Amino acid sequence: MEQLRELTAIRQNPGEHIRRVFFNDQTELIIWYSDLPSGKISGLQFSYGDFSHDQVIRWFIGKPVSFTMSDEAKFMKSTLLKANDAFIYQDFLKKYPDILEKIPIEAKPAFDQMLRLLHENKYVRHADIGG
Repeated sequence: MEQLRELTAIRQNPGEHIRRVFFNDQTELIIWYSDLPSGKISGLQFSYGDFSHDQVIRWFIGKPVSFTMSDEAKFMKSTLLKANDAFIYQDFLKKYPDILEKIPIEAKPAFDQMLRLLHENKYVRHADIGG
């Protein structure tokens, strides 16, 4: 997987925590910081997939993880959720083997925790995108 690049001219939304956006051809990572200088993270969003980021995992610390996928991902069976909606952490790491090396160091523990919560089926499945 190619290196994540940071979008530097990101518009910040009033009333939201400061966010940084990283991307490559396969993925997009948004990190929200409650305190940017200290690196304290308040949330993450990871979009990925074969069809223009058609699966989205979002987690704000202290709240449930959410997962959304597009109709295309379901139709093409490109989702990492299994038939019983189980998310398999190892399958994710097989598909994106070096993702933990590509994200900013301060986000690694939160990103890993987000994936583990999905693996433990501690997430909310949101209405799918599209159709």
